[in-house]
Amino acid sequence: MRKFDFEEKQEIVLFFLLFYLSVESQVKELKDRLLKSRTGLFDLSHYNDIHLICGVVKDFLRSLSESLLTDGLWKIFASFIDENEYDLSKQQKFDSLIQQLPKPNRDTLAFIILHLQRVASSPFCRMPITNLSRTMVNFNNKKNK
Repeated sequence: MRKFDFEEKQEIVLFFLLFYLSVESQVKELKDRLLKSRTGLFDLSHYNDIHLICGVVKDFLRSLSESLLTDGLWKIFASFIDENEYDLSKQQKFDSLIQQLPKPNRDTLAFIILHLQRVASSPFCRMPITNLSRTMVNFNNKKNK
């Protein structure tokens, strides 16, 4: 592996910093445009940068006043995930827990899960579904910040 000298390292850091700031400002701009759209429908077909789109989704989830899983149910969800065994009764309890979420949270969560399943099944996706889901969950719980 090639070693970089100090000046090369500075250039690399500067490049990534400028790239991050550029994407971050684009994320803010696109998120503002989406939130200000009257219908909530917005043509994203000319946005080809997946990092920008993901950044907008993550920023939106981060900006919610409460996690999609709600503060009151978060620990119960976490305890389900920590359990290693899987059986029908656990699935039924989990389904019941999902039904306790407010409808907007439940609908948003369902949309994200279905979308991540579609992304994971794409031949262009090099990331397994478990990694995809982690990227969204980490930005959805204020306590994980």
